Amino acid sequence: MDGVSFNRSISRSAAPAGGYAPSANDSLDAIRQDALRLSGGQPGPAPAQIAGGVGNPSAVSQRVQADAQAALQAGDRVKAQMLINFAGVLDGLGNDPEAAGALAQAYTNPNGSEASRRLAATFLANDPNPTSCLLGLVSFDGPSGAQWRANYPQNGLSGGVTGTALAGDLIKQIADPTKVNQGNRQTCGAASTQILLAREAPAELIRLATSLAVNGQAQLRGGDMIQRQANWDFRGDGTRTVTGRLLQPAFMDYANGGATYDNTADKSADGTGQREGLLANEMQRLLAGVTTRKTEEVQYKNFNGGWANMSAEDPLARIAQSTAKGWSVPVLMWLQPNQAYGHYEMVKTVTDSTVTLINPWGYEENIPVDQFRQRVVAAFYQ
Repeated sequence: MDGVSFNRSISRSAAPAGGYAPSANDSLDAIRQDALRLSGGQPGPAPAQIAGGVGNPSAVSQRVQADAQAALQAGDRVKAQMLINFAGVLDGLGNDPEAAGALAQAYTNPNGSEASRRLAATFLANDPNPTSCLLGLVSFDGPSGAQWRANYPQNGLSGGVTGTALAGDLIKQIADPTKVNQGNRQTCGAASTQILLAREAPAELIRLATSLAVNGQAQLRGGDMIQRQANWDFRGDGTRTVTGRLLQPAFMDYANGGATYDNTADKSADGTGQREGLLANEMQRLLAGVTTRKTEEVQYKNFNGGWANMSAEDPLARIAQSTAKGWSVPVLMWLQPNQAYGHYEMVKTVTDSTVTLINPWGYEENIPVDQFRQRVVAAFYQ
């Protein structure tokens, strides 16, 4: 994950690159020792009896550790490692009951709510990496935090910013992408991309945010690098959370190519002056870099004193085809019929009568299809 070696204490030199090999010499205690050393805790024996109800995160943590023992006995070290990481994250989020409770519910009822299904798919799919990232984040706040800060001197976890807050924030946004918010910044395009990741590639959202926090940079799937902005933690940005403050300025700076984005001023500057927001071609660049999928921007309207149709294509049919497959479709919508600026949102579903969008102002909205057709300026198909 871009040089963040949170797995270094739990990988074995004999393991093949990119994975873990079950070993007859690995005991659950050894795995727990590795994971708990990472988070600064002390290992203890897995309990034979689980106390409390399954809705209690502490009780669920004990249950997870018992399940890790069973996985190890079955020879599945990858699953055992993932479960131990999961338990460590649950324990590390003791001061964030919303995030810990969402994880606990995902474990006890992985086929329940939409939030539980998304969290379970992210953290319970025999991939130790998402939980390893979060366990590494909470370690910055634990007894071993000073050592981890020494190991990663470029980290941004200071000045009241904690790894635990970032870990909890990521979990809550994956559970409910409407928690992604652009605040009072003109970063609706970047925030909509963050929403897309929360819905479709949560593990990638975790990787990017963790690497920006710890290393100060992250490599996008397309191969390009993004950088944590020097003034990323500007607190005059309204309702943005720590994840938004990390990701959105970095996305803005990457998307606008040769221009430089200033997070405090909320403007991008190049040789021609300063401007706000992202142009449609810049949004297309961002989506292509983040997802590695070919991104086609289709412009339906242009502005000449008012918004006028420039395409005879009905956007609803094509958008509905994408959303029926579970894909999010970013769109640019006009806010006022006589003003030449728009607002990026994420289309979630389409019915015969209504289009449901996630607005990066922090909520879902339902727009009648005729009004949507009238207001949509451009759509980004992948």
